[in-house]
Amino acid sequence: MARALVSLQSLKVLLNLELATLDGCEAIEVSGIKVRPTPDSDGCNWEVASYSGHVAHQCTSLITALIGAMRNRYNVGNRA
Repeated sequence: MARALVSLQSLKVLLNLELATLDGCEAIEVSGIKVRPTPDSDGCNWEVASYSGHVAHQCTSLITALIGAMRNRYNVGNRA
């Protein structure tokens, strides 16, 4: 499945909307995304660089799974 191309700002909004649906993890937001000049071995051209809020231990696996799914779905097409 081809990844949808989204702007950097749109990706951040999409990630934060999805994070807000995780029980007990609602206060966590993506605050920084690193865009790669070329896709990695999985074909994704971005990664989360930083979060705001406290990432509680019980949220770690939920966030990892969510970010993995989003990395399979989206690539940054416009850095604005």
